[in-house]
Amino acid sequence: MKAISIITIIYGGLGAIWSMIGLLIISIQKMIFHFIPDQDLQDIPLNFHDYVGSIHQLYLIFMPLMLMIAIFYLIAGIRLLNENENAINLTRLSAILNLLWYIGYAFSIMNLSHVFTSDFDMSGEIIHRIMIAGIMFGAVFTCGYPVFLLIYFAGKKT
Repeated sequence: MKAISIITIIYGGLGAIWSMIGLLIISIQKMIFHFIPDQDLQDIPLNFHDYVGSIHQLYLIFMPLMLMIAIFYLIAGIRLLNENENAINLTRLSAILNLLWYIGYAFSIMNLSHVFTSDFDMSGEIIHRIMIAGIMFGAVFTCGYPVFLLIYFAGKKT
């Protein structure tokens, strides 16, 4: 179980780094975009401020949640390493929250597809297929380890 605990700590650490970088990028983008006048954006074929604002709102909801889940993974991994009695339950909770997070994130991303289809001269079907492919690709990497943890700890008692 030592390998699982170390991988869980690494997974939590990477999730924390990823979410903090995402929040940092949003902050930097907001500062930069604040100084871009609207007339400089007239040649862009979409409502730039609305689109970027939608993505920022999405990330301002999901990145702090990911940071919280990543912290749960870090704590769970440390507890697994120390063979704490509640480690398995916290690991299961982290995995379930991670899966729920990705489901919410995927649906939220899908809701942004209308921005592309209304502002670009592209078929909604093409955009929809690209987004589904991206979501499926992301699901493999985001949900693979949590599913493994749930299966691995399914028969184990706390």
